[in-house]
Amino acid sequence: MTKRPRSRLAPVVATLGLCGAFLATPAARGQDAPPGGGASMSPGMRADVESGLAYRLPSDFMSRAMGTVESLRSARIAPPDSSSLTLQQTIDRVSATPGVPQILSAHGFTPRDFVLGLTAFGMTVAIMHGQKPPAGFPSPDPGNIALLKAHPAETARLMQAMGMPPSSTP
Repeated sequence: MTKRPRSRLAPVVATLGLCGAFLATPAARGQDAPPGGGASMSPGMRADVESGLAYRLPSDFMSRAMGTVESLRSARIAPPDSSSLTLQQTIDRVSATPGVPQILSAHGFTPRDFVLGLTAFGMTVAIMHGQKPPAGFPSPDPGNIALLKAHPAETARLMQAMGMPPSSTP
């Protein structure tokens, strides 16, 4: 049996599982939210989404993240699917994936910084493209919005590298 090379970064995008859970809410899809908004999320998921929305991206995040994604692609390393995991479980899985901590470190990331950064990036992009956070959730960090608006080409490039659907950049 031949081992199929891992050339897609879809599992990297899986680190945005929190973002996916966030975007799966009716309010995020532009539909009426059920009473209580984000109250239907577990307390742990709610705390994870709030952490992602509040995480401040460093000014060089996109260039380092793009370099990291390219290095992961070149090494044919893909972190495991973490779409149903908590933020800490995702960080732990990324930490335990052979080769990933070394690549992250080479680009100035810890597994925690990388996972939170991708989560914050994905949530901020989604909200900037018209998604609405469920009732009671904070808006993304204003510095993150300013960063993405100041670097539309880098934002679009990172979105594409992560497999996010192409659309107008923030």
